[in-house]
Amino acid sequence: DFDTKAGRAMLGGGREWRVAGTRLQLITEDGDVLYEKVVRARPTAAELAAFAGEYASGETMSRLVVARGGKGALTLRVGSGELLELTPTFQDAFASPEGTIAFGRDSAGKVVELRVGDDRVWDLRFQRVK
Repeated sequence: DFDTKAGRAMLGGGREWRVAGTRLQLITEDGDVLYEKVVRARPTAAELAAFAGEYASGETMSRLVVARGGKGALTLRVGSGELLELTPTFQDAFASPEGTIAFGRDSAGKVVELRVGDDRVWDLRFQRVK
């Protein structure tokens, strides 16, 4: 049942959904998950160029290279590995065959880091070195 006045729905298994503005919250016995509506990104060529560069992680001792690919896309290469195409998802974030790639900016808006997330790792950070 969905209660439109309260903005919530009860589902089987003790799960509850709550809606507040652009946010959707799933409440379960194991903890809450918050979802937020975002606008799909459609970056321009100049916006994509701002992400190109080299990123390094002291934690993994590895380097990632982000470059402009064909048809206005971005590519990512880990060391000498295979070239992965990045697909824009929301602002400063991309989907790849290996997981989510998100870029972080400094207070001036310059791209300074790359963050990786997938099923096994979340928020693995690479600092921009070039």
